[in-house]
Amino acid sequence: AFSTLFVSLAFAELTDDFHVMRLWHALRAGQWLRGAGGLLLLLVLAVMIVASGARLAVRIATAPPDDSAQMAQRMDATVPQAALVETWEPQMGFLTDHRYHYPPQLLLNSTVRQMWMDETPVSELYDFREYAPDYVLVGEFGRWVDVYPQERLQAAGYDLIESLGQYELFHRQGAPN
Repeated sequence: AFSTLFVSLAFAELTDDFHVMRLWHALRAGQWLRGAGGLLLLLVLAVMIVASGARLAVRIATAPPDDSAQMAQRMDATVPQAALVETWEPQMGFLTDHRYHYPPQLLLNSTVRQMWMDETPVSELYDFREYAPDYVLVGEFGRWVDVYPQERLQAAGYDLIESLGQYELFHRQGAPN
């Protein structure tokens, strides 16, 4: 951030304080380097600004649907407030008033080590079944680190009841609806 001050000062110096008409007059007066170089730098600067703005506009316009909010609405409509929901998607705790259980935060370090250093998988260090949650919500992060393996969900009697975007909601057989 500090270097942008020097870059902007260099641009200002090389483009005659961003004054197009002065650069144009310099070009017409035969000062090719000053005139053409300054105008070219202004063109480069304009392209950089427009390109970054266009890139941001495209990212905003093509943003994926808000799966978190949609799943929160579905859960509010179908999951009892008293039910225990296991997930490693912390945003859901802000979007609904359900009772959530999350894996311990200390596992995050192990998860990073698993993903980047091929160490012990987090699913071998943590077993959600100890807490007997009524529901398990698997989202992007939980799926990426495989904290809720499909085989373990099936073996514990969890059925997929809702799939919405990046989220899958499982319900334990025999748990209250």
